Amino acid sequence: MKAKYKGITYVTSAELDENGNFIFHNEEYEKIMDEIDSNPSSQMVILDDSTIYYYDQNDILSGNIYSDIQSLQQCDNDNSVLSTRADGFENIADEDLGYMALYDNDHFKGKMHYRGLANFHFTYNIPNIKPLDLNDKITSIAVGYQGSDPIVCTVLTVWDDTDYNFGDDDRNKHRISIIASQNSPRVSCPDLKKIKKIGSSKSWNDCISCFSLHFGYIDRLLLDY
Repeated sequence: MKAKYKGITYVTSAELDENGNFIFHNEEYEKIMDEIDSNPSSQMVILDDSTIYYYDQNDILSGNIYSDIQSLQQCDNDNSVLSTRADGFENIADEDLGYMALYDNDHFKGKMHYRGLANFHFTYNIPNIKPLDLNDKITSIAVGYQGSDPIVCTVLTVWDDTDYNFGDDDRNKHRISIIASQNSPRVSCPDLKKIKKIGSSKSWNDCISCFSLHFGYIDRLLLDY
């Protein structure tokens, strides 16, 4: 597992115990997770396939998400691209400027639901995914951006309760924003069992109850998307 927080990247091996709780094998990583869990303004963002990015309110106001997205371009130039280019994108169309796919099994298998956005003005918001037969079942996610504007990005935000966590007022409920940009145009989460919730020792596997697919700007405040 790899996490970036306040400009520092932390890496650890980890495992799940018999009750589904994370056990970290790196004391420094565990300490940082405790700090993030105790910070009421902590937010989780996924910008590439290898790292979980954590920000607090000061980071967001300082534009650190923008800086991290911009830094991915350097990785691309160095031929060490962080975003995979295959799994999860079998249904993306040439005209799709934005794209998302949700699967009920890991590594993009099982029942799935996908949607492409062919216009920057389009959004796709589902406040309750029970009609899709995916409520509390999603285990892998893919998000894509095929636009030519380097400032625009595709944003898929998922919540662990219906109606967008009722306005994000409940600290015990959380969300993830997965952002695909020109610097990292295909971002995938092949196994949500490997992604820990903020404020919990449990993973994001089989927890998602609603989502919003839309476009944003990489220099915009996260909640303004």
